[in-house]
Amino acid sequence: MKKYLYLLVIIILFTGFGDGDAINNDRGNRLFHKGKYKEAVSMYDKIRNKKNQMISYYNKGNSLINSGNIDDGLEYLKKVTEGSDSIMSSKAYYNMGNTFFNNKKLKEAAQLYINSLRKNPGNSDARYNLEKTLRLLKKQEQEKKNNKDENNKKEKKDDQKGDKKDNKKKNEQSEKQNKMSKKDAEKLLNALMRNRKKIKKDSASVRKMLNPRFTW
Repeated sequence: MKKYLYLLVIIILFTGFGDGDAINNDRGNRLFHKGKYKEAVSMYDKIRNKKNQMISYYNKGNSLINSGNIDDGLEYLKKVTEGSDSIMSSKAYYNMGNTFFNNKKLKEAAQLYINSLRKNPGNSDARYNLEKTLRLLKKQEQEKKNNKDENNKKEKKDDQKGDKKDNKKKNEQSEKQNKMSKKDAEKLLNALMRNRKKIKKDSASVRKMLNPRFTW
C-alpha cells in the first residue's frame, strides 16, 4: 500500500502516556482525522509533560502542515529531528520530505529522505520515496539537457539561415552592380559603332598615305 502513498504526508499519531496528556492527545488525534487541524493543534498545545514534548511537536507539526501553515509545521518537525529518539526523528524527516515533494522541491525532498534513512535505515517508506524522487530528478535533468540541445540547434540553424540570407543579399547587390541596364548597353553599343566607323575611316586615310597613286 505504501507505493500509493508517496505523494501523501504520512501521519503517525501517538497515544499511551500520562492521563491528562493522553486525553488531550487523543482529542487532537480525533480532530485531526476529521480534518479539523487548527482545533487539533489547540489540543496538542495542552500536552505539558516534557517527556511527551516531542510527540506534541510531531503531531502539531503535521497538523499545521495539513492546515496550510507549512513553515510553522516544518519548524516543529525540525525540533523533533533534533531530539534523541532516532525513530521519531526519521519519521519527522520523512514527513518533511513529503512536504517538499508535494511542493515540487525534489532536491530538498531527496535530502530529507536521506536524512530519514540515516536516522533509521529500516524506514522502507523513506527509501521508496527517495528512489521515486531520484528517478524524477534524473528525468528532469534529461529533459533540461534535451531542451538545451534543442535550443542550441535552433540557434545554430538561425545563424546559418542569417548567414545565408546575408550572402544572398550581397550576391544580389553584386549582381545588381555588375548588371548593365538595357539603356546603358545601347549607349555602349552606339559608342562602339561610332568608334568603329572612325577607326575604319582613319584606316582608309592611312592606307592612302601609305599607298599613294604614282603616275609615270
